Amino acid sequence: PPPFGAPNANTPPFGGAPPSNSGPFPPQPATSAAPFGNAPVSSASPFGMAPPSSNAGPPRPSDNTPVAAPPSNQPPFSAPSPRGGFNPVQPGQVPPQSRPPFGGPQRPPQNQGLFQPPSSSPAETFGGGPPMRPPVQPPTSLSAPNQPPNSYSPGLQGIHNGAPNTQGPPSAQGPPMFNGPGMGPPSSMGPPSSMGPPSFMSQPPSMGPPSMGPPMGGPPQMGGPPSMGGPPQMGGPPSMGGPPQMGGPPPMGGPPPMGPPSSAGPPPSVGPPPTMNGPPLSRGYPGPSAGPRRPYPSNYGVGAPPSLAPPGMPPAGPPGATPPARHPVAPAIANPGASLPGQLPTGTQPPTGQQPQQRNRIDPDLMPNPLDVQKADQSQYEDKHWMTSTPGVPPLVTTNTPLIDKGNCSPRFVRSAFYSIPATKELANQINMPISFSVQPCAQLGPAEAGLATVDMTVLGGPLRCRRCKAYINPNVKFVDGGRKFICNLCNVDTEVPPEYFCNLDHTGRRADTDERPELSRGSYEFLTTTDYCKGSRPPQAPAYIFVIDVTYASFQSGMVQALTSNIAAVLKNLPRENPDSSSPVRVGFITYNTQLHFYNLNPNLTQPAMMVQPDMSEVFVPVVDGFLVTVDEAQAHLKTLMELIPSLHGAEKKAESILLPAIQAGCAALKAANRPGKVIMFHSGLPTAAGPGQLKNREDKKLLNTDKEATLLVPADPLYEKVARECVDAGVAVDMFLFPHSYVDLATIGKIPGATGGTVQRYPMFRADTDGERFIQDLAMHISQPCLFDAVLRMRTSAGLRPVEFCGSFMMQNATDVEVSVLTPKTCVTIEVKHDDKLSEEFNAYVQVALLYTSISGVRKLRLHNLALPVTTSLADIYKSCDVDSISNYLTKEFGKALIANHSYKTLKEQLLARVSNSLACYRQNCAAPSQPGQLILPETLKLLPLYAHCLLRSPALMPSVEVGFDEKVNLLQRLSMMSVDQTELFLYPRLYNLNTSTLGNEGLPPVIRSSYDRIRESGAHLVDNGLVLIMWVGANTPSKWLQEVFGVTVLDQVDPTVGNLQPFDNATSIRVREIIDEVRASRQQHLRLNVVRQKDKGEHKFMQFLVEDKTEQGMNYTDFLCSIHREIRSILS
Repeated sequence: PPPFGAPNANTPPFGGAPPSNSGPFPPQPATSAAPFGNAPVSSASPFGMAPPSSNAGPPRPSDNTPVAAPPSNQPPFSAPSPRGGFNPVQPGQVPPQSRPPFGGPQRPPQNQGLFQPPSSSPAETFGGGPPMRPPVQPPTSLSAPNQPPNSYSPGLQGIHNGAPNTQGPPSAQGPPMFNGPGMGPPSSMGPPSSMGPPSFMSQPPSMGPPSMGPPMGGPPQMGGPPSMGGPPQMGGPPSMGGPPQMGGPPPMGGPPPMGPPSSAGPPPSVGPPPTMNGPPLSRGYPGPSAGPRRPYPSNYGVGAPPSLAPPGMPPAGPPGATPPARHPVAPAIANPGASLPGQLPTGTQPPTGQQPQQRNRIDPDLMPNPLDVQKADQSQYEDKHWMTSTPGVPPLVTTNTPLIDKGNCSPRFVRSAFYSIPATKELANQINMPISFSVQPCAQLGPAEAGLATVDMTVLGGPLRCRRCKAYINPNVKFVDGGRKFICNLCNVDTEVPPEYFCNLDHTGRRADTDERPELSRGSYEFLTTTDYCKGSRPPQAPAYIFVIDVTYASFQSGMVQALTSNIAAVLKNLPRENPDSSSPVRVGFITYNTQLHFYNLNPNLTQPAMMVQPDMSEVFVPVVDGFLVTVDEAQAHLKTLMELIPSLHGAEKKAESILLPAIQAGCAALKAANRPGKVIMFHSGLPTAAGPGQLKNREDKKLLNTDKEATLLVPADPLYEKVARECVDAGVAVDMFLFPHSYVDLATIGKIPGATGGTVQRYPMFRADTDGERFIQDLAMHISQPCLFDAVLRMRTSAGLRPVEFCGSFMMQNATDVEVSVLTPKTCVTIEVKHDDKLSEEFNAYVQVALLYTSISGVRKLRLHNLALPVTTSLADIYKSCDVDSISNYLTKEFGKALIANHSYKTLKEQLLARVSNSLACYRQNCAAPSQPGQLILPETLKLLPLYAHCLLRSPALMPSVEVGFDEKVNLLQRLSMMSVDQTELFLYPRLYNLNTSTLGNEGLPPVIRSSYDRIRESGAHLVDNGLVLIMWVGANTPSKWLQEVFGVTVLDQVDPTVGNLQPFDNATSIRVREIIDEVRASRQQHLRLNVVRQKDKGEHKFMQFLVEDKTEQGMNYTDFLCSIHREIRSILS
């Protein structure tokens, strides 16, 4: 049957799909459209189910709780290696000795530490045990009595999961676990709820000699947790006699001595240095040897259930047996202890009259951060490539490596949140994270990656499809009956193969021509289509761009009209084209408006351009067809004259009011009459207050900012704008807006049309042509030069048992399955969540097929397909090790913004997000992690950045309540969030911070990126922060005069102009290099970002500070405290 049915009078777009499933996109019951084209939120709790009230943990500490800084000579912990082990502490720092928990060996001087062997542990552990105290006698042995050397005992830092270690006992491979006060299991002091808020601080050294009181924590009681107060039950400190023997094992399975290696042999493999250049983090799992692999070690302790053990791992032996060496677990970093804040545990009180020392905070260098993870992943694939057939998680979105299509589509096109799909709905709910797919259907491929092949099946009447579910032929179908039929991989129904497509099978059941056919060997490919796939069964034509210019008094006063008309001829040279050697097929037209519409005839047969005026706005029509849309070559005869005519005709009118909606309708009608898809590019200055359709009133009320009624101003005020948006989508017309406001323009209403059609909104508040004109013209040139796909319809098909339910992005849906968008750019991303409607079988893969029907820049109707096959599992461990945190963060960010517009309060959404993150991490700890102390925070390796991204999301200016962000700015940020790709979301959540000091500039490329925290910047230099939307240069108070002279042309910081917008060129190496860095950042963002200069201690410094996402804000915690709060939530859930 025809894919969209036979055309008739009642045919919907694309030739009409009858109510049956005969078309490629069978219609489903229509749902109400959410803002920006998103599907409605399916439940009142968009971030999943919060933990039961009975599991509520202790109250979170106040965000303003002061935390003492650690003494400079005693960092609480060593730095982690890229694989989860320890890096050495800084040499030359000798802190007071202290005893690890439960009677472990003493803490040695920090300049004698051992490296932990390289680890690719799937968990990062944060935590500790009871308070530390200098022991009376150092330990003398390395193994605990009646305990396997590799068991996860208190004080033991690592569990090795690899090959047996021949260099020494496994217990000697991990450094000691440094603990804070009261970090062990709950004691007799009271239930967990009475233990007070957690504290990520280390216990200060004792204020008296060892004989002043009993030590805190001897050997643990065999029948329960050790007592938290008073002397230990099993005696005092373990006086094992004599000084420590450097080659012996420690008592109680404690950590190894940190002194120099003994003569018995060198220590096990030494870990990487603190530069984090060691082996990359593990994010994959074992599979075939095709392409580079990330080994996936486990952190399961001795005696873990066989179902949770990694593949090939032998079961735990009886007590006393020596199990094989295991990969070390990541270091215990933090410990939210059981004692009250500021209270010293019993036995460690200082003498009377002596003040206790400040407790140490956790070292921020030990916290997981994207920079180290990305650097490790890049080193993993340096000078290599990744095959899409390789099982496991693909390289990160920031990793620069070729991705070779081997039957699965590239992750550039479709990126999954999980690369092992849960078999049941219950298992998916237990993880409490969305099974989502970030679909970027026309993403730009890398330079070493082959383009998509085009298949012509027009002789068969169109692409070959399943007769039941209408899925298209793909590499995962199975040919049977000698090649005369194929079985669909999505619905398992057989379909006959046309005689023209028949080919014999070999002895394995594989077609002999598989390698020659892209649709049978590639994950992504394209089909040429027939007229059945076209609207009205008419072949489309090449697209057109219509420039609609506001010529009111405000537009002339700001200089917008003059800047545009004087540069439009140069801008039009950047129109997209499929063949670089040929001219662009895109046609152009021009309309101006104030309270009337002005159309311009550019027919080359005329002696000069002609203008036609339409004063009636109640019923818009196009007065001219022939000559209105012309090619750039045809327009050259009159273009210069027209651009000179527009300012002279309308500059003297000085009309203050303007229309807007009729101008959009006029552009859409012109394209529809010409049967062309395309863009209506608006240049608008103010609120449309003129009489006519779409007239708006100023409804801005700043008193509603940061209140429950704020959401009422985030939705359109006039439903007519949504109606026009639907008309534009039906006609295949996208609307882009370049706004130049000097006040409120109600972007929530007028921005509905760009948001629903796939267009973009660029804002230039308080525009001045002398300072912002260059940025505006550069943005316009980049914008129209982007390769685009027009008049697109996207549908995702999945295996039986799965179905798409939630859609996030900039589009419109007129039924439950089809995503309609007028234009797609390489960065356009649609995020789709799927859910179970039946149980999946582990014997078969789960399949996803994304079909995109579109019109190319040359006017050819094509069908693009992306196919993805993923394994199905019932193992929680396999699911957690297959997570892609970047894709998960992309969905959570879009879902948060979507729910915020749907009138959900920020406070409610914040609680739901925290509950979702905490429940997911608690599920991992309860079901997958090795046994450990309650005071340790254990994070799965693949999700160790999830708390950080959640923290960054909650403090985003686009989402966080603030009286400084106006309604228009907030709506614009939310619209941009809905369109962001995975890499854009990652950059938006964690901005890049560059050091611009002369010593770090280098000769080419971007300078090194540093952590996004105020502690990382120096007053003696300048820094650049970039989040993809904002570019800020911060200049320190002590920046050398020479640097200021070379870059700004001044010698004193007070003389630097914060409103410069761009750097003036100076003929010196520093100026040239800094401008090269800024230009490279702008080029990578495909936007000419305005350079905002901020001087240290100026009033505007807080704008720079809000992008330092690891720091504390006025309304929230810093990253370390946020991780503590997540830890408390996890402990509350588990208790």
